[in-house]
Amino acid sequence: MTIVIRENATYESCPVCEGRNPKCWLCKGKGQIPRPEPSYLSGGQAYSNSWWACGCFKNYLHPENHEYCEICGISHEEGGDAFSTEAVLFVATLRTRIGDIALPEFSEKELV
Repeated sequence: MTIVIRENATYESCPVCEGRNPKCWLCKGKGQIPRPEPSYLSGGQAYSNSWWACGCFKNYLHPENHEYCEICGISHEEGGDAFSTEAVLFVATLRTRIGDIALPEFSEKELV
């Protein structure tokens, strides 16, 4: 049984570039990412349809604006929606790691 919590994603500023890098690996230059909020419940687990999981061992979560994983090649349709708790922790970790420090630019492949 699936219970819909929300249908449309809300957005927040990108924790990596804050909208200042048109080549940002996370927001792809949009300056925003979807909030990792739960979209629906299924089998006792909350999922976010605005985040998805690929087949990589590390850095396997992607926002909805990533059509496919540049590492393993899996698409959102193939990978499926992410657990919302994992997406929340992923975004929180990015915000904590980055904070107010200026970091060099990394490509998505370098973050694996």
